[in-house]
Amino acid sequence: MNLKLALTTLFINPGSMSLIHHNLKAFMAVKTHQTVAAAAKHLHLTQAAVTLRIQSLEQDLNTSLFIRSRRGMKCTPAGDALARYCQRSLELEAEFLPEIEQGGHSNQTFDFVIQGPSSVLRNRLIPKLPAYLAMYPNVTVQIKIEDLTSGIERLKRGEIDLLICERSLVTKEFDSKAIKAERYILAGPASWKGRKIEDIISTERIIDFDISDTMTLDFLEKYKLSKAAPARRNFINVTEDIRQLIMNGVGYSVLSEETAKTFLQKKNLINLMPGKFYDYPLGMAWHPRKHLPKALKDLLKTID
Repeated sequence: MNLKLALTTLFINPGSMSLIHHNLKAFMAVKTHQTVAAAAKHLHLTQAAVTLRIQSLEQDLNTSLFIRSRRGMKCTPAGDALARYCQRSLELEAEFLPEIEQGGHSNQTFDFVIQGPSSVLRNRLIPKLPAYLAMYPNVTVQIKIEDLTSGIERLKRGEIDLLICERSLVTKEFDSKAIKAERYILAGPASWKGRKIEDIISTERIIDFDISDTMTLDFLEKYKLSKAAPARRNFINVTEDIRQLIMNGVGYSVLSEETAKTFLQKKNLINLMPGKFYDYPLGMAWHPRKHLPKALKDLLKTID
């Protein structure tokens, strides 16, 4: 927008969007039109309302802003100084308000911090990032892979911009949307092919992230097998290492279909219960904004 035109829009048109306080708008209208009556007509206010706003401003500043005469209202030196302040404020509005109203995405840079489980980020986000970042060269992303904690507290503290986590953990204070659930299968080493599932569950150990990780137990509970599983489990807090331990015959665990697919095809792993699965519901959450930047809208679309 042309600067002169923008200032005219913000100042002359009383219905236009402006962040300038209404008392200052009344002051500038009186300065420009030189009478309270003309200023009131311009602002679509009563003369009494304009007078009260000027008086309130003078009380706040502890100074007189106008010299009143039959010829009209003329600014005092203090009034002239305030007028210069208003002019500079209007110039800043003309420069930045259009960008603010558009959600800040015109030429603004963004640094998005995204947290979520490794399987989702590696399979659903990272492959799509090159095309997204080519479309938004002013955007940078910081990806935090986290399989052990939900990240809700980090989102509350503003440490991350976008969180992917279990759907039930997303509270109403955030904007959110459901995304496709992760489908988990029960994976074991190829060397166990032909063994009965009841024998495996009763004699082999589960491999999980840590003691709080119940995903494999939830899978077994779904198919009424959890009571047969030994209480003691093995733990390692990296998805790739869980998969490696399974291939090495240390135990069994649930893996997302996306994570296990290649290794099943290569016959490094086997699906211990073909046709059986556990769906883990997922959601994305972010802090509410009146106007969501287009760059963030399109980032949300990259994850289904």
